[in-house]
Amino acid sequence: MQCNVLESAAAELVDESLHPLEQLELLTAKVDELKAKGETDAVIECRIKQLSLQKVLSHIHRFPLQPVIQAQAALAEAYGQGGYFAQAKQHITQAREVCNGGIYGDLQCRRLQADLLASEGTICF
Repeated sequence: MQCNVLESAAAELVDESLHPLEQLELLTAKVDELKAKGETDAVIECRIKQLSLQKVLSHIHRFPLQPVIQAQAALAEAYGQGGYFAQAKQHITQAREVCNGGIYGDLQCRRLQADLLASEGTICF
């Protein structure tokens, strides 16, 4: 019996056979390139993929939660730049919930809260 390989809708963004960390590096470069071209919707797609990869690293491979929160904030900023303010607010709220529930070091939590406030300010203005 032969299994069909599942391919994600975002497969054209990066080679999904690469390690998640390598995919994240490629996506970061792609985001910079797309921002320069003014392709906001494509930036959002990259940010969604980055958040998914960070969640995989955190939940499966036990990487820290901070990059997940930062990826969520970056996605919120991308939504805000695209004019999708409801989605931006939703992702900031989710990032804040993860920060409050999963970060145990007071200094780390305060640092992330400051990052989230900065992202929220970017979205509002």
